[in-house]
Amino acid sequence: NVFQTLFTIISPGWGTAGFFIGMIVCTAITVVPVVYGYEGPKWVAYVSVIFLVVPIAYLISVLLGQAGGLTHVAATYKPKQPVSFVFGITLVIGAWIFGTITSADWIRLGKSKWSLLAPPIGLVIGESLVLILAAVTVAATMGATWNPIEATLKLGTFAAVVCCIMYLFAMWDTQAPTAWSASLQFANVFWRPKTLFAIILSFLAPLLAILVQYSTGAFN
Repeated sequence: NVFQTLFTIISPGWGTAGFFIGMIVCTAITVVPVVYGYEGPKWVAYVSVIFLVVPIAYLISVLLGQAGGLTHVAATYKPKQPVSFVFGITLVIGAWIFGTITSADWIRLGKSKWSLLAPPIGLVIGESLVLILAAVTVAATMGATWNPIEATLKLGTFAAVVCCIMYLFAMWDTQAPTAWSASLQFANVFWRPKTLFAIILSFLAPLLAILVQYSTGAFN
């Protein structure tokens, strides 16, 4: 979707090409770090954090500035369709499930007891920033869109490109450790190298995504 948007910015007719090119690129950048074992996703995290925190802070400030500031947005925004309490809890918990599943794989490789603090700090700060960006996007656009890329397109090409870059690094920072963790589980079950399963899973995932998209229209 990020590549689709980027290519659409370049030329309106290139959206479909961007979708498939994005699949290939994202698969490649997911597989390569995992081949290097634990060190690969670690360096992905080091690089990605800069391209996540800075763009998120920039986009939040721009969106709030366009909407009249945080105080104005908080005072004037009302959801068009309020959701139930249970549905709201489900959405919040769903955003944290990834961390609970994979944290154990990473903590056990820590070199000190302070490694135990990494997942809660990373999730509270990192995940909260992403959720705040989503909430601000909806509120600043008065519910017109939940997609920051669509919102930033209205602010100009530069803001949209920054948002696309942020999402690309967010995907990379999420998918690399996911692929590493998944390949580790399969390797433990079948007693085969992790790299083999990382390659299989990384190519299988986008194929399933394409199948789901074109059979159910899931993205829409």
